[in-house]
Amino acid sequence: MPSPRVPRMIAILGILALSGTAALAQAGRLGNEDVIKMAKAGLSAAVISQAIDSAANVSFETTPDALIQLKSAGVPDSVISIMIKRAAQAPQTSPQNSATGAAAGGGVEIPDGFQIPLRIVSSLSSATSKVGDPVRFAVMEDVKVGNAIVIDRNATATGKVTEAKKSGSFGRGGSLKFVVDSVTAADGTPLKVRFSRDFKGAGNAGGAIDAAAGAATGSTSRVINSAKGQVLAKGTDISVKPGTQYDVFTDGMYHVTPPPPSARRR
Repeated sequence: MPSPRVPRMIAILGILALSGTAALAQAGRLGNEDVIKMAKAGLSAAVISQAIDSAANVSFETTPDALIQLKSAGVPDSVISIMIKRAAQAPQTSPQNSATGAAAGGGVEIPDGFQIPLRIVSSLSSATSKVGDPVRFAVMEDVKVGNAIVIDRNATATGKVTEAKKSGSFGRGGSLKFVVDSVTAADGTPLKVRFSRDFKGAGNAGGAIDAAAGAATGSTSRVINSAKGQVLAKGTDISVKPGTQYDVFTDGMYHVTPPPPSARRR
Protein backbone atom coordinates (compact mmCIF):
# COMPACT_ATOMS: atom_id res chain seq x y z
CA MET A 1 0.00 0.00 0.00
CA PRO A 2 1.50 3.38 -1.01
CA SER A 3 2.68 5.57 1.80
CA PRO A 4 0.36 8.54 2.51
CA ARG A 5 3.45 10.71 2.21
CA VAL A 6 3.78 10.05 -1.55
CA PRO A 7 0.93 12.34 -2.74
CA ARG A 8 2.18 15.02 -0.36
CA MET A 9 5.70 14.76 -1.76
CA ILE A 10 4.35 15.02 -5.32
CA ALA A 11 2.42 18.15 -4.37
CA ILE A 12 5.52 19.67 -2.78
CA LEU A 13 7.59 18.91 -5.89
CA GLY A 14 4.90 20.55 -8.04
CA ILE A 15 4.99 23.69 -5.90
CA LEU A 16 8.78 23.80 -6.10
CA ALA A 17 8.62 23.42 -9.88
CA LEU A 18 6.16 26.29 -10.17
CA SER A 19 8.26 28.48 -7.86
CA GLY A 20 11.42 27.67 -9.79
CA THR A 21 9.93 28.52 -13.17
CA ALA A 22 8.43 31.72 -11.81
CA ALA A 23 11.83 32.75 -10.45
CA LEU A 24 13.39 31.93 -13.82
CA ALA A 25 10.77 33.99 -15.61
CA GLN A 26 11.39 37.02 -13.41
CA ALA A 27 15.19 36.70 -13.40
CA GLY A 28 15.69 37.97 -16.94
CA ARG A 29 14.63 37.66 -20.55
CA LEU A 30 13.13 34.23 -21.25
CA GLY A 31 14.39 32.65 -24.48
CA ASN A 32 14.13 29.48 -26.56
CA GLU A 33 16.94 27.74 -24.68
CA ASP A 34 15.18 28.30 -21.35
CA VAL A 35 12.02 26.67 -22.67
CA ILE A 36 13.99 23.72 -24.05
CA LYS A 37 15.71 23.23 -20.67
CA MET A 38 12.36 23.18 -18.88
CA ALA A 39 10.94 20.67 -21.38
CA LYS A 40 13.95 18.36 -21.06
CA ALA A 41 13.68 18.55 -17.27
CA GLY A 42 10.24 16.98 -17.57
CA LEU A 43 8.14 19.99 -16.60
CA SER A 44 4.57 19.82 -17.88
CA ALA A 45 3.19 22.02 -20.63
CA ALA A 46 1.04 23.82 -18.05
CA VAL A 47 4.03 24.69 -15.88
CA ILE A 48 6.13 25.91 -18.82
CA SER A 49 3.19 27.94 -20.13
CA GLN A 50 2.80 29.59 -16.74
CA ALA A 51 6.48 30.51 -16.74
CA ILE A 52 6.09 32.13 -20.17
CA ASP A 53 2.96 34.02 -19.16
CA SER A 54 4.60 35.39 -16.01
CA ALA A 55 7.85 36.40 -17.73
CA ALA A 56 8.36 40.16 -17.71
CA ASN A 57 10.47 39.97 -20.89
CA VAL A 58 10.79 37.34 -23.60
CA SER A 59 13.17 36.89 -26.50
CA PHE A 60 11.67 34.06 -28.52
CA GLU A 61 12.91 33.23 -31.98
CA THR A 62 10.01 31.89 -34.05
CA THR A 63 11.59 31.30 -37.44
CA PRO A 64 10.76 27.95 -39.11
CA ASP A 65 14.17 26.50 -38.13
CA ALA A 66 13.70 27.65 -34.52
CA LEU A 67 10.25 26.07 -34.33
CA ILE A 68 11.60 22.79 -35.71
CA GLN A 69 14.35 22.86 -33.08
CA LEU A 70 11.78 23.39 -30.33
CA LYS A 71 9.67 20.49 -31.59
CA SER A 72 12.72 18.20 -31.88
CA ALA A 73 13.65 19.06 -28.28
CA GLY A 74 10.26 17.83 -27.07
CA VAL A 75 8.58 21.18 -26.43
CA PRO A 76 4.77 20.62 -26.62
CA ASP A 77 2.81 22.29 -29.43
CA SER A 78 0.68 24.19 -26.89
CA VAL A 79 3.83 25.76 -25.44
CA ILE A 80 5.18 26.64 -28.88
CA SER A 81 1.88 28.38 -29.68
CA ILE A 82 2.18 30.50 -26.54
CA MET A 83 5.77 31.38 -27.46
CA ILE A 84 4.63 32.59 -30.89
CA LYS A 85 1.91 34.75 -29.32
CA ARG A 86 4.30 36.32 -26.79
CA ALA A 87 6.86 36.97 -29.51
CA ALA A 88 4.23 38.83 -31.53
CA GLN A 89 3.05 40.90 -28.56
CA ALA A 90 6.40 42.13 -27.22
CA PRO A 91 9.04 44.25 -29.02
CA GLN A 92 11.88 41.94 -29.93
CA THR A 93 15.58 42.45 -30.51
CA SER A 94 16.32 41.82 -34.15
CA PRO A 95 18.38 38.60 -34.56
CA GLN A 96 20.44 40.28 -37.30
CA ASN A 97 21.24 43.28 -35.12
CA SER A 98 22.10 41.01 -32.20
CA ALA A 99 24.58 39.11 -34.32
CA THR A 100 26.24 42.12 -35.93
CA GLY A 101 25.86 44.67 -33.14
CA ALA A 102 24.37 47.07 -35.70
CA ALA A 103 22.11 48.69 -33.10
CA ALA A 104 22.50 48.76 -29.35
CA GLY A 105 19.36 47.30 -27.82
CA GLY A 106 18.04 46.19 -31.22
CA GLY A 107 15.23 47.54 -33.34
CA VAL A 108 11.50 47.70 -32.69
CA GLU A 109 8.61 46.68 -34.92
CA ILE A 110 5.77 49.20 -35.28
CA PRO A 111 2.69 47.21 -36.31
CA ASP A 112 0.23 48.12 -39.05
CA GLY A 113 -2.64 50.28 -37.80
CA PHE A 114 -0.66 51.68 -34.85
CA GLN A 115 -2.32 54.84 -33.49
CA ILE A 116 -0.39 58.14 -33.46
CA PRO A 117 -1.89 61.33 -31.92
CA LEU A 118 -1.24 64.54 -33.86
CA ARG A 119 -2.07 68.23 -33.62
CA ILE A 120 -2.27 70.43 -36.66
CA VAL A 121 0.27 73.25 -36.86
CA SER A 122 -1.00 74.96 -40.00
CA SER A 123 -4.20 76.98 -40.12
CA LEU A 124 -6.57 75.94 -42.90
CA SER A 125 -9.58 77.58 -44.51
CA SER A 126 -11.70 76.65 -47.49
CA ALA A 127 -11.66 80.36 -48.35
CA THR A 128 -7.89 80.62 -48.74
CA SER A 129 -6.39 77.13 -49.07
CA LYS A 130 -5.54 75.62 -52.44
CA VAL A 131 -5.22 72.04 -53.62
CA GLY A 132 -1.65 70.86 -53.04
CA ASP A 133 -0.93 73.26 -50.18
CA PRO A 134 1.25 71.54 -47.54
CA VAL A 135 -0.25 70.89 -44.11
CA ARG A 136 2.04 70.53 -41.09
CA PHE A 137 1.37 68.46 -37.99
CA ALA A 138 3.28 67.64 -34.78
CA VAL A 139 3.10 64.50 -32.64
CA MET A 140 1.22 65.18 -29.39
CA GLU A 141 3.29 62.94 -27.07
CA ASP A 142 6.04 60.32 -27.03
CA VAL A 143 4.72 57.23 -28.81
CA LYS A 144 5.93 53.92 -27.40
CA VAL A 145 6.01 50.28 -28.42
CA GLY A 146 6.58 48.46 -25.16
CA ASN A 147 9.10 50.62 -23.30
CA ALA A 148 10.79 51.95 -26.44
CA ILE A 149 9.98 55.45 -27.69
CA VAL A 150 9.54 54.97 -31.44
CA ILE A 151 8.19 58.47 -32.24
CA ASP A 152 9.23 61.56 -30.31
CA ARG A 153 6.86 64.18 -28.99
CA ASN A 154 6.74 67.13 -31.42
CA ALA A 155 8.06 64.97 -34.27
CA THR A 156 7.01 66.24 -37.69
CA ALA A 157 4.10 64.89 -39.71
CA THR A 158 3.24 66.16 -43.17
CA GLY A 159 0.15 66.22 -45.34
CA LYS A 160 -1.53 68.25 -48.04
CA VAL A 161 -4.82 69.80 -49.08
CA THR A 162 -6.66 67.64 -51.62
CA GLU A 163 -9.80 69.75 -52.02
CA ALA A 164 -10.61 73.38 -51.26
CA LYS A 165 -13.66 75.30 -52.46
CA LYS A 166 -14.85 78.67 -51.23
CA SER A 167 -18.40 79.20 -50.13
CA GLY A 168 -20.48 80.90 -52.78
CA SER A 169 -23.78 82.40 -53.67
CA PHE A 170 -26.97 80.40 -53.98
CA GLY A 171 -26.27 78.96 -50.54
CA ARG A 172 -23.25 76.91 -51.52
CA GLY A 173 -21.10 76.03 -48.47
CA GLY A 174 -17.34 75.78 -48.66
CA SER A 175 -15.54 72.43 -48.68
CA LEU A 176 -12.12 71.37 -47.46
CA LYS A 177 -10.32 68.03 -47.55
CA PHE A 178 -6.80 67.16 -46.45
CA VAL A 179 -4.71 64.06 -45.82
CA VAL A 180 -1.70 63.15 -43.68
CA ASP A 181 1.02 61.40 -45.67
CA SER A 182 3.75 60.49 -43.21
CA VAL A 183 5.11 60.83 -39.68
CA THR A 184 8.82 60.89 -38.83
CA ALA A 185 9.98 58.10 -36.48
CA ALA A 186 12.60 58.57 -33.76
CA ASP A 187 15.36 57.29 -36.06
CA GLY A 188 14.26 59.49 -38.98
CA THR A 189 12.29 56.78 -40.79
CA PRO A 190 9.23 58.24 -42.59
CA LEU A 191 6.16 56.22 -41.60
CA LYS A 192 3.32 56.22 -44.12
CA VAL A 193 -0.02 56.71 -42.37
CA ARG A 194 -3.74 56.46 -43.11
CA PHE A 195 -5.82 59.57 -42.52
CA SER A 196 -8.12 61.96 -44.37
CA ARG A 197 -10.74 64.51 -43.38
CA ASP A 198 -13.52 65.88 -45.59
CA PHE A 199 -15.39 68.95 -44.30
CA LYS A 200 -18.45 70.61 -45.79
CA GLY A 201 -19.57 74.07 -44.80
CA ALA A 202 -23.20 74.76 -43.92
CA GLY A 203 -25.26 75.76 -46.94
CA ASN A 204 -28.13 78.19 -47.32
CA ALA A 205 -29.66 76.73 -50.45
CA GLY A 206 -33.18 76.92 -48.97
CA GLY A 207 -33.01 80.70 -48.63
CA ALA A 208 -31.77 81.08 -52.18
CA ILE A 209 -34.55 78.86 -53.55
CA ASP A 210 -37.20 80.81 -51.61
CA ALA A 211 -35.85 84.07 -52.97
CA ALA A 212 -35.92 82.73 -56.52
CA ALA A 213 -39.49 81.49 -56.12
CA GLY A 214 -40.62 84.87 -54.83
CA ALA A 215 -38.90 86.64 -57.72
CA ALA A 216 -40.73 84.50 -60.26
CA THR A 217 -44.15 85.68 -59.04
CA GLY A 218 -43.46 89.25 -57.88
CA SER A 219 -43.11 92.71 -59.34
CA THR A 220 -40.01 94.05 -61.06
CA SER A 221 -38.72 95.61 -57.84
CA ARG A 222 -39.34 92.32 -56.07
CA VAL A 223 -37.29 90.50 -58.73
CA ILE A 224 -34.38 92.89 -58.20
CA ASN A 225 -34.50 92.55 -54.43
CA SER A 226 -34.79 88.78 -54.65
CA ALA A 227 -31.79 88.61 -56.98
CA LYS A 228 -29.81 90.53 -54.39
CA GLY A 229 -31.01 88.05 -51.79
CA GLN A 230 -29.71 85.15 -53.84
CA VAL A 231 -26.26 86.70 -54.05
CA LEU A 232 -26.18 87.38 -50.32
CA ALA A 233 -27.47 83.92 -49.38
CA LYS A 234 -23.95 82.51 -49.11
CA GLY A 235 -22.97 79.34 -47.31
CA THR A 236 -20.24 79.17 -44.69
CA ASP A 237 -16.54 78.45 -45.15
CA ILE A 238 -14.57 75.78 -43.28
CA SER A 239 -11.66 76.70 -41.04
CA VAL A 240 -9.35 74.47 -38.99
CA LYS A 241 -7.45 76.10 -36.12
CA PRO A 242 -3.87 75.22 -35.13
CA GLY A 243 -3.83 72.80 -32.21
CA THR A 244 -6.78 70.73 -33.44
CA GLN A 245 -6.07 67.08 -32.64
CA TYR A 246 -6.36 64.06 -34.91
CA ASP A 247 -5.41 60.38 -34.63
CA VAL A 248 -3.66 58.76 -37.59
CA PHE A 249 -2.72 55.10 -38.12
CA THR A 250 0.39 53.51 -39.63
CA ASP A 251 -0.09 52.10 -43.11
CA GLY A 252 2.03 48.95 -42.94
CA MET A 253 4.60 47.51 -40.54
CA TYR A 254 7.87 49.37 -39.93
CA HIS A 255 11.18 48.47 -38.28
CA VAL A 256 12.84 51.37 -36.49
CA THR A 257 15.93 51.67 -34.31
CA PRO A 258 15.26 54.36 -31.68
CA PRO A 259 18.36 56.27 -30.52
CA PRO A 260 19.24 56.18 -26.81
CA PRO A 261 17.37 58.71 -24.62
CA SER A 262 20.45 60.97 -24.36
CA ALA A 263 20.54 61.37 -28.14
CA ARG A 264 16.85 62.15 -28.66
CA ARG A 265 15.93 65.65 -29.77
CA ARG A 266 13.14 67.26 -27.75
